[in-house]
Amino acid sequence: MNTKGILPRQEDIPLTIDAQYVPGFAWARQPQIRFVKDFDRTFWAGLSLENPTTNAPGCSAFGTVTVSCSQAGPWVNSVPTAGATAPLPPSLVFGVPAGVGGSLFNSGNAISLNRIPDVIAKVAWDPKFDDRTVHMETFGLFRDFYSQIYNANRDVPGWGYGGSILLPLVPKTLDLQFSGMIGRGIGRYGTSQFPDVTFNWNGSISPLQQTMLLGGLIWHAFPQLDVYTYAGEEFQKPSYSIINFNGTASAYGWGNPLYTNFGCSNEGAITSPTAPVCNGNMKLVRQITAGLWDKLYDGPFGSLRVGLQYSYTQKYSFQGEGGGAKTEDSMFLTSLRYYPFTP
Repeated sequence: MNTKGILPRQEDIPLTIDAQYVPGFAWARQPQIRFVKDFDRTFWAGLSLENPTTNAPGCSAFGTVTVSCSQAGPWVNSVPTAGATAPLPPSLVFGVPAGVGGSLFNSGNAISLNRIPDVIAKVAWDPKFDDRTVHMETFGLFRDFYSQIYNANRDVPGWGYGGSILLPLVPKTLDLQFSGMIGRGIGRYGTSQFPDVTFNWNGSISPLQQTMLLGGLIWHAFPQLDVYTYAGEEFQKPSYSIINFNGTASAYGWGNPLYTNFGCSNEGAITSPTAPVCNGNMKLVRQITAGLWDKLYDGPFGSLRVGLQYSYTQKYSFQGEGGGAKTEDSMFLTSLRYYPFTP
């Protein structure tokens, strides 16, 4: 989001001390080439080509079903004849073994293989109403997910769209903002870092549908004091498949109800080989937070600021065998920042 037009250094970034910001905030730190045109400093249009990568889930589901990231096969006349014997890679990265023929990836790299940049188009409008200027914008995102598994090349598109509004309820005193984004394969652009894609039973990838929502209220109480509060959430829909043969069910994807969650209340479920398993595919993350920034000193030697923040966060998984995983956390943060010799 921006506070004005589509201008560098005018991003509308949450005022939080936590530099991962707030769930629901759509953003990324990545190289890009951006082209922007303004029309009388009121209407703006921009196009950006940005460095892509893919968040892909790992494979950790065991228990009453076969391993979640194993491909069903071998197949005869489109019917499985044996168990899931050909393991899929745990993620879409270079150098991961992927069955017969290998993954064909360069083992010296550890990033996903994306052949097309992420393409983002955006328009912004800054109309003036009486004594205040309102900032509104909308944008669209196109992504391409590429996999090369078992010597098969696959391109799967992803997309997203959204917008935001920044409204001065009381000019120079009280600002209200709201933003949202919905799409498939947009997890990496959210604060919660949900996966972009999951694996189908045949080794192909499926972009996950996700929604991000964020609202905020900023009070400029005094020239040296800002008080803020934000509330946001990110949630996604499942994408899975279940293959049944020879009396055995093989589960694939993200949010599969056959995944085992019996160990989700056990602290050792993730690392202990003997503990019950917690697959815990995440479904929802939401947070409400509030804080302030006080400028203690502002003069020829720079600026000294103190910040306080409290946040309450909830995190929930999809339901599986044994229930689901959840957590609720409170965090309190403090910050003392000195900016030397700033005018």
